[in-house]
Amino acid sequence: MHVLLITNEISDQISFCKIGKNFGLSCQRFDPQNEGEIIHSLSTGNFSTVFLHTDCYDSFSASLRLVSERFPFIPIIAFGPNHQEQDMLSAMDNGLWDYMLTDELTESILYKTLLSNHKRISSMNLLHRMEVEINEAKEYSNRLLARMSHEIRTPMNAVIGMAEMLFDTELNSKQRYYIDTIHESGTLLVALFNDLLDYSKIEAGTIRIHDKPFDLRESMRESIVSVMEHALEKRLELLYFFDPTLPQLFNGDDLRLRQIVMNLLENAIKFTNQGFVRLDVTKCVGSQNSWLCFKVSDSGIGIKSALIPQLFKPYVQASIDSSSKRGVGLGLTICEHLVKRMKGYVEVHSEPEKGSIFTIRIPYKPLENSQGSKPLETLRGKKVLFLTADNVLDRLVSEYLTYNNMEIDIKHIDQEYPTFADWLPNYDLLITHLRTNVKIDLRLIDAVREKKSIPHILFKDREKINDKPIVIRKDTVILLKPLDYIELFDTMEAVLESRADDLNAIDRQIQLDERMGEYHPLDILVAEDNAINQRIIMSVLNRYGYQVKLVENGKEAVESLERRIYDVVLMDIQMPVMDGISATKLIRERFNKKRQPYIVALTADALQQGKVEYLEQGVDELLYKPVQTKALMQLLAKCHRLDRGRW
Repeated sequence: MHVLLITNEISDQISFCKIGKNFGLSCQRFDPQNEGEIIHSLSTGNFSTVFLHTDCYDSFSASLRLVSERFPFIPIIAFGPNHQEQDMLSAMDNGLWDYMLTDELTESILYKTLLSNHKRISSMNLLHRMEVEINEAKEYSNRLLARMSHEIRTPMNAVIGMAEMLFDTELNSKQRYYIDTIHESGTLLVALFNDLLDYSKIEAGTIRIHDKPFDLRESMRESIVSVMEHALEKRLELLYFFDPTLPQLFNGDDLRLRQIVMNLLENAIKFTNQGFVRLDVTKCVGSQNSWLCFKVSDSGIGIKSALIPQLFKPYVQASIDSSSKRGVGLGLTICEHLVKRMKGYVEVHSEPEKGSIFTIRIPYKPLENSQGSKPLETLRGKKVLFLTADNVLDRLVSEYLTYNNMEIDIKHIDQEYPTFADWLPNYDLLITHLRTNVKIDLRLIDAVREKKSIPHILFKDREKINDKPIVIRKDTVILLKPLDYIELFDTMEAVLESRADDLNAIDRQIQLDERMGEYHPLDILVAEDNAINQRIIMSVLNRYGYQVKLVENGKEAVESLERRIYDVVLMDIQMPVMDGISATKLIRERFNKKRQPYIVALTADALQQGKVEYLEQGVDELLYKPVQTKALMQLLAKCHRLDRGRW
């Protein structure tokens, strides 16, 4: 057994060698000048233990922990006279393993000290090996889960996409029920694997929180849009309030913030059967500017107070009737972990049958010179009559209009719209909120407005792909819910300036039907390597009248663009030979401005990269798989045909 003696006295070496000669102890005395010499000596020598004389301790107390951390399996044992024992015991917290009294040092004490520390090392080695094995097992399971998730997600996206296409065909009620079940189950399975994959990353400690600039309003709008279809299916009112005074640009992790908010929104929708789900994004009351408050409230089934502490535990659902709900109970666990990683916290308030409120507070720093929206002077003092059948939008509309110094009068109506006609001369603007029976509302509104022409804004739910568009008057503008405050402000300004017809002209330009490819022709290139995804995209585009060129990787996409002009490129991100981003960068570098197509990135991983990052790399728009038919066709409706002249 070879030990290192850090001492000024050669007599200590003689004493140790003499006492330990019977059990083969060999000693090397060392009188270092700094911790670097100690580290060098331990690195080059084969020492099992370090003995540090208390006279030398003061010189190396500050660096003792550094040495201990560098060599965790080499015990550092102090030795010295009795009167320094108390000082050495306090040094145990600083990396010291043990302490021996030289006044009472015997062969037996030295042997027992070395033996006990040797056993401690053996235990530490065993624990270390077990930890390594556990981490290797976790890493293997995480890789396996990630691979399985990708392999399952790809065909399931195809199932969901095909089911969506079937929705647009002639179906009887039983067939529609079957297709709806397939679509719903497929969506649930993909979401389940996403949660399992994220939770495995949490356990492995591989989730990273990035700090980069992002557009908070755009991020929250995307979160709302992503859950909108689910809310529509359940006939829930999806509400969204974004404090207009908040700066637009912040530093933080846009992707993970969206994941948190979307998870809370989906959870609220899942456990709400009627009423509303609302997202409020505001500055935290009483906090500095850097703290933001995200509140998701609902009118759902609520949670018993005794069950609230269980909410954030993995694989736990704390609903009143958990057996009736789907999922494995990982969503809130993931949310809480991400919020904590962002140095924020979560609060829950809920009562059974009265709904729930989940509030997240996160410290975010706005970008320098980033400002919020300012009240529009053109709206100041304008009088607005808001006619609505219920009170769910009252507070939201009132907050936005009051911010612009407008006067608002809210009237709750039933079937008696015409009774309000006599009031119209007192107002500058009429806003109405459509009920479920749209035709009745439109007929009654027209009856009112026959008595006085007044600028009119109509709030209504967004349509599904097979919904028939409603016919509106020239001086009426439709705003789709959930309301975006910028869009609301701009629309109010436009209708009050008699520009309603200009806004409607934009919406009426293109109808999403089977002849779209005929009256809105586009040459479309699709770069996608998966055969199932190819069939889905091709079927959708063909159904709307588009003939498409198909390639299987980024290299082929670039080569196709060299041979002819394409107006739009649907570019998968993950492809062999050359990925979508590399191909996009090459296209932007190689072709002149007149030859640049509109590039739409397609990705199945919503958490791989944010929209802003894709846009920065040359992409014009981003769609997530499975691609929603309506979203794709609305995007194509915005694209323009490139000039086919000389280039």
